Order: sequence, then structure tokens, then C-alpha cells
Amino acid sequence: MLSRKFIVTMVSITLLCITAWGAVSAATSFTLEYDLSKDDTPVLEFVPATVTGSGVKGFNLTRGPGINPKDLVYGFSANTWNGAVSLADAIAIGKYFQWGFTTEATVSLQTLDIYLRRSAATSPMNIEIHVSFDGFATPGFVVSRFNYYGYRSGTAPEVDPTLSDPFYYMHSELPGRPNDAADPGDVMPTIDLTKFPQLQGIPAGVEVTFRLYAWGNAATTRANSFALGRLKGPIITGVAQ
Repeated sequence: MLSRKFIVTMVSITLLCITAWGAVSAATSFTLEYDLSKDDTPVLEFVPATVTGSGVKGFNLTRGPGINPKDLVYGFSANTWNGAVSLADAIAIGKYFQWGFTTEATVSLQTLDIYLRRSAATSPMNIEIHVSFDGFATPGFVVSRFNYYGYRSGTAPEVDPTLSDPFYYMHSELPGRPNDAADPGDVMPTIDLTKFPQLQGIPAGVEVTFRLYAWGNAATTRANSFALGRLKGPIITGVAQ
């Protein structure tokens, strides 16, 4: 006959396992994205967020006050990037794209994917992505910094260097990038957000704002454009609990 102590121990272990399983099963994945393929309006003033899953409520994708909307079917574009030749300039003048969400549960972020398009060699080629928990009332923190040298004008090389080096356009100029309305633009490497402790276990009720700052050089003109997309805007994945 089993002892009372053994039975109590087994019941306790079972309850602990059920509790642990319940905690794990309560975690749900979500995706927040800005689908640019739904609206063929040439100039989008903003793009609403689409959330698959639960745990966050998305903000609109918008532009900073230092840039102007530019027409691009199935894209989110801007010009007037001139006048900024450093990150400090881009921040001070307001040359950025912005998106984000409010947490409705405890949230941990996993990845960020973006697709980019430049009109010319002198369009902004320097990029930093910052995150803030107070709407940038105070400086945010950097989650990625990189260069992007692909652009649609000019003649594409006979042999596409991205076939052997998928991110060739992040270190070398690459003209003649595809410019069809059905082309999603150049994908950037996935940004791993799990590396940032600040973005893990974010409690409910927090506004999480992303800004993509971009700037060029002295040759950047008012007409040069820089865009998210086409077809796909920023895509964030995470887990809510």
C-alpha cells in the first residue's frame, strides 16, 4: 500500500507540472506588420498596423516632420532627406519613419524585418533604428545601424551580385534595383530583438515606439527618395503572456 507521504508528494509534483504547463501554454505568439499591398494609393499619409495574434495594439506607420510624402504605389516613401549629413541632424530635423504599439500583456519581442528602396545613389544610405518607451521624450536606444547602397536608377550589372552575396547592397553600390510594383524592395537582414533585455518582459500598458532615422551626404537632394517597401512595411514578431 502506498504511504500517505508518497501520495502527497506525487500530488504536489502533478500540481506543479500542471501549473508550469499552464504558464507555458498561456504564452501566445503575435505578428505586427504594415501591409503595403492593400492600398494602391500613390501617396499614403499613414499605414495602419495589422496584428495577428494578441498582446499588442499597433500604432500607425508615419513620417517624421522633416520629410515629405512621396508617391510610390504599394510603398511608403518620402523625399526632402537633404540637409541631414549625420544622425544628430536626422534627429534634430525629424528625418525618420515611425511605427510601434502599446502592450496589452507582458510582451517579449523576437524579430524585426524591413524592406527598403532608394531612388538614387545620393538618397539616404545611412540608417539607425531606435526604440523608445516614452515616445522619444528622452533619447531611445539603438537596435540596429547599417548602410544600404541599392538604388533603382542606373543600369543593373549583367550578373546580379546578390546571387552570391545576398546583402551586397549593404556594403557596395548597386544600381538598377528592381522597380516593378510587384517587387518588395531589398530585404535587410532580420534584426534579432531577443538580444535586448529592454525588449523582453515588457509589462502591459507600455508604448513601444520604433524610429528608423536615415541621412545622406552633401550630395543628397530634395528630390531623392527613400522608402519602406514596396508591398511590405516593417514586420515585428514576439510573444505575449
